[in-house]
Amino acid sequence: YRLRRDESSYFWVSCRGAVAPLEDGSLLSYRYYSDVTEEQEYQRERETEKRRHDVLLEKILSTTQTAIFWKDANRRFLGANQAFLDYYGFPSEKVLLGRNDEDMGWHTDPDPFKNDELRVLAGESTYRVHGKCLARGENRDIVASKTPLYEDGKIVGLVGSFEDVTVEHRQQEEIGRLNRELRG
Repeated sequence: YRLRRDESSYFWVSCRGAVAPLEDGSLLSYRYYSDVTEEQEYQRERETEKRRHDVLLEKILSTTQTAIFWKDANRRFLGANQAFLDYYGFPSEKVLLGRNDEDMGWHTDPDPFKNDELRVLAGESTYRVHGKCLARGENRDIVASKTPLYEDGKIVGLVGSFEDVTVEHRQQEEIGRLNRELRG
């Protein structure tokens, strides 16, 4: 309970008690009050700090240009940042929540990504795994990095990011083609 100490301040108390029957049929009530003001203030400070961190994380996720996503232990999307949504042209994350890559149909060959995620869910982080995807009607080259998401020491999902390397990949292919022509 919050109680008024004086005109300008309050304090918090916790009340515990019990009722015991007496021989005459009446009840005896026991109550114990303890001042829990410090605990309540500490909890309120923690909640304020958590809200501040949540706002900061939301700002970071919404302003970064790197596509970021997170999935559960069954590889189903739990969320994605704005850069991810923009890359695929999604109006909101509702389009992908609860679905996996195969459901979305954006990989002509989903095996590299699926195998990559299975390794991550087994505890291994991966870095810049190359693959192809369909984004806005065009085949694109991307590299994805992923790491396990832990809760209480147990892997409960994964978090990942990717970047589009289509231009670089096409340039490398063109360099390889030109080199073959020069040799041949």
